[in-house]
Amino acid sequence: MSSAASGADQDVTDRGSATVWAACALTVLLTVVVLAAHLGAAVVARHRAEGAADAAALGGAVVVLSGSTVACDRAELIARVAGSRLDRCEVSGLDVRVVVSVRSGLLGTRAVGRAHAGPAPPVAPP
Repeated sequence: MSSAASGADQDVTDRGSATVWAACALTVLLTVVVLAAHLGAAVVARHRAEGAADAAALGGAVVVLSGSTVACDRAELIARVAGSRLDRCEVSGLDVRVVVSVRSGLLGTRAVGRAHAGPAPPVAPP
């Protein structure tokens, strides 16, 4: 067999291989983009949950002298307005501790934020 004939056979067997490689590369690229988008959504949801928890704890601490039920009701209202769900509210003395969650991404997972608010501890004089 001459070298020209074997070269022609090689062209026929390699035909379309660039398409397969391009499709594989595109699949990998799309997978990386989707994973990056989910990671970004998770980070944003975590920040939203932390902000909502801070606001809910502060809102509850403002009315804590009216009782723990009133403080937790206020915290729940503020969490709901912030687009989150109040999962736990505890009042200990004048301190209000809350745990809120926010829906994250397309998979329905939840990002959690925790916060507490109350009076600052006394500082000893210098």
